[in-house]
Amino acid sequence: MTIQIERKFGYMGYLGRVKLYANDEPIAKLAVGDTYTYEPGEGQGIIRLKVTQLGGGSNTLFLKDPAKVTISVNPYYTITFLLFFACLFAANITPYSIVFLPLALLLCLVFILLGFSKTFVLKEVRE
Repeated sequence: MTIQIERKFGYMGYLGRVKLYANDEPIAKLAVGDTYTYEPGEGQGIIRLKVTQLGGGSNTLFLKDPAKVTISVNPYYTITFLLFFACLFAANITPYSIVFLPLALLLCLVFILLGFSKTFVLKEVRE
């Protein structure tokens, strides 16, 4: 049984490498575009995969059969980041800074909270 893990490109978090865990044991560090093939030992039933990077985590994926997994950035994390900078930009060029600055601070808080819960998303690819 082999599990192939690929890290896809994403604008958020692409500079650092993510640490890959199988059954809560670190097995590899992956940069953008890297592929890792994990071969669990005999008798291991369900494999739990997750990744972390600088305190940010991912969902936990449970695998039993040979599988292919992709690691990507959570789309909500990326959207929140872009909206944060859009609000900061709008606060500087429009007279409505009283509206955009609190919104930007709220988006910054959401961005930080999303980063600590699920920065990355693990998905099993079915062929």
